[in-house]
Amino acid sequence: MLPDHHRERQNELARLLLATRQAIASIVDLTTQTEVIRMPHATPRIYPTLTTSNGEIFDLRFVGRFHAGDIGANLLFLATMVPCNPTATASSESKQVLVKLITNGRYGDNVQCILAEAEYAPTLYGSIEVPGAPTAYVMDYLPSDQGWQDLHVYGQKNKDELSHIESLLKDGLVKKLEDNGIVHGDLRPNNIRIRKLTENTPFEFRVVDFDWSGKSGEATYPLLRNVKIQWPGGAGEPIVIGHDWSLLHSCLKELASATPRA
Repeated sequence: MLPDHHRERQNELARLLLATRQAIASIVDLTTQTEVIRMPHATPRIYPTLTTSNGEIFDLRFVGRFHAGDIGANLLFLATMVPCNPTATASSESKQVLVKLITNGRYGDNVQCILAEAEYAPTLYGSIEVPGAPTAYVMDYLPSDQGWQDLHVYGQKNKDELSHIESLLKDGLVKKLEDNGIVHGDLRPNNIRIRKLTENTPFEFRVVDFDWSGKSGEATYPLLRNVKIQWPGGAGEPIVIGHDWSLLHSCLKELASATPRA
């Protein structure tokens, strides 16, 4: 090697040799590894861990796609949160969660957290941001085997209860939104999960799909949406207090009067 008083060439060579040594060691380790790491087909690989708002770290192990039956379901996944370092103060239990990928950067996580505190939305554990990729929002999963179902489906089978349910939602969920100056934006029955475990227990409600949510007057309707729905506001216009109740009321009224399918 030519003399170099600043030792720049020597240092560069040392770095290259170290990198080569580490690469060889990594290759050898892979060839001797007995455990095969398998990932479910068509699930994200770039969200390995989640750090919650209280600092707990979980491995995020994807199970598969969540098939919700609508066009947005291709960005929904089921996963398991496994604690990395369980302690006396941190959770030691694995949790089944739903992971939603948001591609346009718009998600009403603050609205979801406010409603979750009042038990009107799934708990949001946190989000994962990866440069150049969708943001992943990790939240409670509400499975049907625990009694949860869409209000739209429940209402079709129990129309005689819709009036009571509407009253509960107006005095509870809708009031919570309005008291906090926030809007959901798409408060239709298919975006509300409902559960009643026994005849003697009250109805439970959880709102999902916070893509349009935000502060009243700041959140806006998207330019592209279902034109068959009578939205309270125009495309691209602000979503304000009163819109959520107007939409929910009209949808429940239509559901109550719909002719049952043969």
